[in-house]
Amino acid sequence: NKKNFKKALGGLYKEKKVLCTNNGIIYSSCKDAENKLNLMKNTVSRVARGDRKNIHGYEFVFIK
Repeated sequence: NKKNFKKALGGLYKEKKVLCTNNGIIYSSCKDAENKLNLMKNTVSRVARGDRKNIHGYEFVFIK
């Protein structure tokens, strides 16, 4: 399963927190933000990386 795979890789695919600059909410991961805002898969990470300017008006940045 995916959790065991991530663990086997030593956490290589660590989830990063992401901030929505529109509403000021910090989400635990891109997937969490996508689920709560009803956005398509992988769109939040594309915006946070700078590949896209926004998704449906939402802008995101990774935080540490």
